[in-house]
Amino acid sequence: MKQLSKYTITNLNQLSSILKSYKRSETTFLCIGNPIMSDDGIGCYIFNNLSNLNGIKLINAENVPENYVSKIIKLEPKLLIGIDAVEFSSHPGEIKLFNEEEILNYSSSTHSISLKMIIDRIREELDFSFHLVGIQPKNIILGNDFSEEVLNSANMLIRLIKSLY
Repeated sequence: MKQLSKYTITNLNQLSSILKSYKRSETTFLCIGNPIMSDDGIGCYIFNNLSNLNGIKLINAENVPENYVSKIIKLEPKLLIGIDAVEFSSHPGEIKLFNEEEILNYSSSTHSISLKMIIDRIREELDFSFHLVGIQPKNIILGNDFSEEVLNSANMLIRLIKSLY
């Protein structure tokens, strides 16, 4: 297994601090991705590996997060954490923690509506903090196999969340 970069470690530490500053009951994880497009499905993989935790609010939005706006509003999170494969021109498997302003131009061809539009719609009903955990994909091709780099980073993220929940 390749060692995580300082950049990824810094972002995971930031995420840990953010998660610790909210009660578990105030946090919702929105896992996004297309499960048949290799690394783009990593959000679904993370959902599947966290879904057995008690007390975690977790949504598997796959590639249609817009379909879960009402469910998110009903959960009334104070903190909403999106998890998705994000192209941010870095090394495969790199993890970046995006704040709400940084996702302004974030969009993915596998999602029909921009994440920013979805967050803005939820914000009409709720006051909450939003962060996106992006994992740099290596491959976005038809198939359900993850690249080693993306899988390693996803497993690190899963371990982090499990350690806090």
